[in-house]
Order: sequence, then C-alpha cells, then structure tokens
Amino acid sequence: MIRVFIKRNKYILGLSLIVNLVLITIIHYQYVHNSNNLEQKINQKMVHSLFTSSFFTNKYFPDIIVKQINNDSTLSTMFNEATIAILLSNAGCNPCQVRELILLDSLYKNSSMMKNVVAIYDGINKMEALYLKKVSQAKFPFFITKGAQFADFNFTKKYPIIFLIEKQKITFCYVPLAESDKFSKMAINVLQGRLTK
Repeated sequence: MIRVFIKRNKYILGLSLIVNLVLITIIHYQYVHNSNNLEQKINQKMVHSLFTSSFFTNKYFPDIIVKQINNDSTLSTMFNEATIAILLSNAGCNPCQVRELILLDSLYKNSSMMKNVVAIYDGINKMEALYLKKVSQAKFPFFITKGAQFADFNFTKKYPIIFLIEKQKITFCYVPLAESDKFSKMAINVLQGRLTK
C-alpha cells in the first residue's frame, strides 16, 4: 500500500522535499542575516558612543550646587580629587541606569580606589532618584539638581553618562548602550584601569 502511494505520488513527494529544503534555507538565511544585522547595529551604536564620549573628554565638568537626597545637604560639583560621577535623569533608560549603578556600586564596594563615586540626578524629581537608588541598592551618595542644570552640558540628552573627573576636568567618559552589558563591563574595566594608574 505504501509502495503504491509512493509510486503514484513520487513527483509530489519530491517537490515537497525540494520546497521544504528551500524554506529551511530561506529561514536559516533570515536568521543569520537578522543576527548579523543586530550585531552590526550594536557595533554602530558603540562607535557613536565612543565618538560622543570623546567629545566630553578634556572638557570641564560644570560646577553647580546639588542636594543630597537622603539628608538635603548640599555639595558643589567642584571635584578636586578623582571622582566618578554618573549623570541620571528621567529622560534616560531606567534599566540602563540601574545596570550602570549596580556596576559602579560593585566597584565602589570592592575597590579602595573607588571611594569618590556620586550619582547626580539631573532634575528635581527626588522620588525618581530615590527609586533608582533603592532598585540598584547603590551605597554611594545620590544628589539632585535644582532643575535640568546639565541640559546644556549634556548635548546628547542621553542618560546615563559616566564621567571620571580629575581636578574638574573630564578624563574619561562613556555613554552606555541599552543593548550591551558587555560594552558597559568593558568601559568599567577601562575606568578601573585609569584609577589604578
């Protein structure tokens, strides 16, 4: 019975086998093409991030008065010692901001070189700043500005941005990518290397 079916339908079976092979090839090509496309987009964003970071490097960090979210004490952003500042905002990617806060906090806890770390929330939304501190469980101090005081300085309007500031000059900066934990970890390693020089 099966032989009779195969004899009568061998052309149909052969054609369906060819169609299946073509479909599998097309699906595989699309998968490879899409994964390469995603990787290419991430690489383009990395290049853009590095270019943006190079724009900030060697510029002076703005000197403004910020207020600590826990006790309302004020601080000038005039940093004499090497300081890492992460600039946050409600205009930024919250998961990205939390990821960067967690990475910086792990360095802050585990490195004697990382004692001067501050988070500066650009805006008066104290609740949002408290939320980011709570979710990330960061131990370093969080500050808020009296409005969007970094708006002119941060031409990218992207947040977070991480700065290494030495004698008020930005010596290292990076703009994290939402799609890449790997890029953030590489940048943190470079930052740590800069501090141990």
